[in-house]
Amino acid sequence: MKGTGTHCCLVSEQLIPNIIPLLDLKTRPRQVELLIPGDMQSAARPILRLCRELGISVQQHAVSAWNSDVIRDVLHQLLSDYAKSPISLNVSGGFRLLALEAYKAFSDQGREIFFIDTRHDRRVMLFPELVQDALPNVLNIRSFLTAYGCTLGAHSKGYLNREERSLTEQLVGDLKKRGKSYCHLNWYAQEALAELRTEMASSHLRSMDFLELLQLFKAAGFLDWDSQMGTLYFPDEDSRFYANGGWLQQHVLCVLNKLRPAVDVGDLAANARVHDAGNLSSEVDVMFTARNRLFLIECRTKNADADTMAAGEAINTLQSLANALGGAYVKTMFISYRPLKRAHSNRCRQYGVQLVQGSEFDKLPSLLRQWIESA
Repeated sequence: MKGTGTHCCLVSEQLIPNIIPLLDLKTRPRQVELLIPGDMQSAARPILRLCRELGISVQQHAVSAWNSDVIRDVLHQLLSDYAKSPISLNVSGGFRLLALEAYKAFSDQGREIFFIDTRHDRRVMLFPELVQDALPNVLNIRSFLTAYGCTLGAHSKGYLNREERSLTEQLVGDLKKRGKSYCHLNWYAQEALAELRTEMASSHLRSMDFLELLQLFKAAGFLDWDSQMGTLYFPDEDSRFYANGGWLQQHVLCVLNKLRPAVDVGDLAANARVHDAGNLSSEVDVMFTARNRLFLIECRTKNADADTMAAGEAINTLQSLANALGGAYVKTMFISYRPLKRAHSNRCRQYGVQLVQGSEFDKLPSLLRQWIESA
């Protein structure tokens, strides 16, 4: 299948199988003919928008999803218009009757018919002969969001400097040893949100474990403190955010970067704002693409007992965003280095959110790889 002719696409709620061939430079057509059932106008808009961005010409054809006579008339006229020109059928989308009628009409005239098998990451030529090849990973974060009417706002690229990597690795290695001290620092960093400074309890300043943790952060340039006054200072918001649990995001990014060659991780974004068509926004701790799917991760370092409402809201928000962004093509994970309450664990299970918590944190690299490969 070459990207020089025209694709006929059957519009349905599943956008990704129609979008992948448009993004793949090897198969991108010059023109697209969209067959749009009456109630699928809204589903067609993302395809139209993407075609405009890619410079692909588009023609729209209203068609019934259930009336065979109407479907055949539309297909007959379409194929008559291409009597002397190449046109291929992407039979991946569409309702069953529409797909069957389209397959018959195209095969009767000896036209190419192909199917995008996203479950097994392959492109299957169905007619005139059966040929399969692997799907390239062509969906990036922006194209995925654009397909569902959203835009990517402020975000970081997920690149760590040497100091951040070194400190993050040490923090993760000392996690079991300094668990309580991490909670204290996390709390103080939250309290410093407004002025980048806060007062620390004298009992904490008498803890050698807590003081050693502060010294680690100070050596990396993330904070300083006045031992006489008990005041904790952060040089900037990025440093405060890192101490407030941002180190867990950085650890996830480190793991994903190491996994990149093995599982074909695409682009990464951290602390990302996602805006929908109504300009409502959601924040995602870590998001990335792989295997033409979008992966969303929420990272939590707060005590679930003290932050029970926020944890529940975070799970709800994560799954609501996934549902708005393609459902089956979006995978979600909730990572908490502290165990969640049973109610929150059950909610993750109910929503299909992969949960990594407590003692499972040590196995994060293998769990992330399994999650991506099984998506």
